[in-house]
Amino acid sequence: MQRRFYSEAEKKEKNRIRNQAFYRTRKVEYERVKRETAAKVASNQMTQAEADKQLDKVAPGWYKTIRELQRKINIAEAGSSSQTELQVRLNDLVQQNATMAEQYHEQCQYIYNLYHPTTDSNDQAISFPFPALEWPNKASTEAYLKIIALVFPMSYWSKITSPESKTVRDCVHDLIHPDKVDKLDQYLSPEDKTSISAIFNASAELVDREMQKWSGNRVKKAEWSQRWAKVQRDIQTAYLPQSESTPSFVVGLVFQDVYGMMKAKTRRDRERRQVQE
Repeated sequence: MQRRFYSEAEKKEKNRIRNQAFYRTRKVEYERVKRETAAKVASNQMTQAEADKQLDKVAPGWYKTIRELQRKINIAEAGSSSQTELQVRLNDLVQQNATMAEQYHEQCQYIYNLYHPTTDSNDQAISFPFPALEWPNKASTEAYLKIIALVFPMSYWSKITSPESKTVRDCVHDLIHPDKVDKLDQYLSPEDKTSISAIFNASAELVDREMQKWSGNRVKKAEWSQRWAKVQRDIQTAYLPQSESTPSFVVGLVFQDVYGMMKAKTRRDRERRQVQE
């Protein structure tokens, strides 16, 4: 099968949609509730405390932390040392996030460059995201295996010796069913789950038919295991830098930097919680 190469415009659009969809949805909802509660407070239909409580429920990410600090500042005595201390913490938090956002952008650009050689490079351009990391859009036995591999972390793969089993299938259903709330909701919209579920269910029917044809056939069973192993290898390969000019160890340096950034963030979060307590 010939691999499709996306244009730069297509790549940017796909990445924009994938990386910003969840945050944008939460931000739109936050702004909507903010307008509605402000109007109700102005017309004396709601107190500011009630409005703040509603906003806290929909505040995305670090907006919630900023709101908590701002509220503490508002109730602190004017000119008091506690107000000054809270304001400093708020300014620090905003600056930390701005710095982290800039660093994150640099890391993303660096990783992007690993997979996409510059125009003056002799390397062949590679489509991104890799086909191995994209959700199947057509039912097949391979699509069934691929969805399982994409849904579960790599550390779980070795435990799945019979991907056709009811246990594995039920776990996947629980994770991608559009009516169920789970950890994948932060990455997949209800529409995404509906689409993936439909492909998985149709693919499961194809798997069942194939299993009935070669029930008890050791050769076919071995081939099925090999197909499952190939899906895993394809996904693992997609995580490695493909540029012919960039040494493989470079991606390790990038991941080390990312680890350092997240470790620093975890430390700051822990220190902030200790101060608040």
